[in-house]
Amino acid sequence: TATALLLLLITPAAARACTCSQASPGKCPGLQTGDVVFLGTVTSSDDVSSATASEASAQDATPITRYRFRVDERFAGAGAPEIDIFSGGDDGDCGYRFKTGAQYVVFTHQGTDGRLFATICSGTRPASEARALLPQLRAMRKGQHVASVFGVLRRADPPFLSLPDDPDDPLPDISLKLRSRYDRFETSTDNHGVYSFYDVHAGEYRFTANLPVRMQLTQKTLGGGLPPFKIPDGACYEYNVDALPTGRISGSVRGPNGKPLALASV
Repeated sequence: TATALLLLLITPAAARACTCSQASPGKCPGLQTGDVVFLGTVTSSDDVSSATASEASAQDATPITRYRFRVDERFAGAGAPEIDIFSGGDDGDCGYRFKTGAQYVVFTHQGTDGRLFATICSGTRPASEARALLPQLRAMRKGQHVASVFGVLRRADPPFLSLPDDPDDPLPDISLKLRSRYDRFETSTDNHGVYSFYDVHAGEYRFTANLPVRMQLTQKTLGGGLPPFKIPDGACYEYNVDALPTGRISGSVRGPNGKPLALASV
């Protein structure tokens, strides 16, 4: 199913009160019969809670929003030019909030009533955040070779220091290495920071990069460098990494009179 594919492709994230499951990399299932995966643009949205909830349960029902998408590119599923995707209901805490006019890669799961739902745990994301994923989905659709490990390398600010809505910058032309006890693989990022490793055998690997000085390869959720990870043969593992600055600035903040301030926000 699409959900099984996403557990292999996507590093899940948590938001609001929703907790997304964590899954180790597994063998890539590709796109399966019954999956509905597409690149599309939101053309309209409306609240359908009142139409789906009984009068007795309407007050307690989690809001359900229906989003109408124009399908720009289809990877799996029927070929209609437009499709309705729902969010909320039983998945209310994990519901994805799409914006009208924006383009997304959408992974769906089917509700008990046959409607297609999208959540923040499914790998659905803005198209701008799918530069590494889209080539792999196209390869799966065409039955072509899929990368074993792929993702984006970005320069990021340390947690709690980044500005709200300040996007991370991709790092182009960075040499990357993937090493296990027996195998060595090497590639580099493209102009968008995207990289791909192909034909990686099963094993435990360390991921390294030839970064500029005073930068550390890690992920924002980690307290230090990248730990090794294991993959099986035939994986299709999305592994996005960050390069955080390690430089330090120290000193004092002085007031108008030239004297150090006892308390100041920097």
